[in-house]
Amino acid sequence: MASKEVNSAVGAAPARSVKPKSVVELLQEKRQALASAHTRYKSAKGKFDEVTMADESRLIQSLTVIIYELEQATVAAVEQDALQRAKERILGISRAAGSLAASTVEDRERVLAAAREYREAVNRLNERFVQYQSLVAEDSALRDRFGITGAKIPRVTSPDETPSVIDAARVVESVTYAIDRISRPQTELDAHKLRERRTYGEIGGTQAYTIIQSAGLKAWPELSERQQEIVSALGTEKEANSEFLGELKVEATIAHALGTAGVPGGDVHRG
Repeated sequence: MASKEVNSAVGAAPARSVKPKSVVELLQEKRQALASAHTRYKSAKGKFDEVTMADESRLIQSLTVIIYELEQATVAAVEQDALQRAKERILGISRAAGSLAASTVEDRERVLAAAREYREAVNRLNERFVQYQSLVAEDSALRDRFGITGAKIPRVTSPDETPSVIDAARVVESVTYAIDRISRPQTELDAHKLRERRTYGEIGGTQAYTIIQSAGLKAWPELSERQQEIVSALGTEKEANSEFLGELKVEATIAHALGTAGVPGGDVHRG
């Protein structure tokens, strides 16, 4: 350990910088502290230790407030982080889209050049075969007229019967081109089927989808006055149905009990 004299001469070592805890880390820490406080409170209650109960109760209340604030801050932090990543992705999309647009122009020209080359190759093949057929015809005529031995002519299959040419034609026929089609946005309805929002499922698997998933979907739009009335009416109807079903269940239980007891019919009638 350095002495005071050494520290005085060379100076004390700089304090090691401590990275501040993130909101998420603090939230996790406070949640653990709250769980521990609840455990201690329960233990103190079992021992009738009112002093410890009071201390832990105050701590629980304080931690509950802090956790609520940290949860709000966490939501904001996550949203801000996702927003920043979204902006960075937008920049990346701009660059990639520009590059792809330029490359697409070049690709179209290559397709056209390849098509012309294919056409020229087919024309050249056809022309040579026509010339071959003309030579065959000449040989046949000379042999017939003068009764001489014909030329040595190898057998050449016509282009439309040549396997490689047939395969080439099939390859060309199988070529399809992408069409200008934008994916239709995917949506979902709320529990009451009154409001709709996008799920962004149409871009699943992309970087943008991952960013959106990290931040969560948009909040549902506020209910209009008319929608609020519908929700309220649905709630009243559901409550009435639940009460009615509850009555039926009670009546069925009574009827079963009466039947078990030997009461004829065991029916229960409404008054």
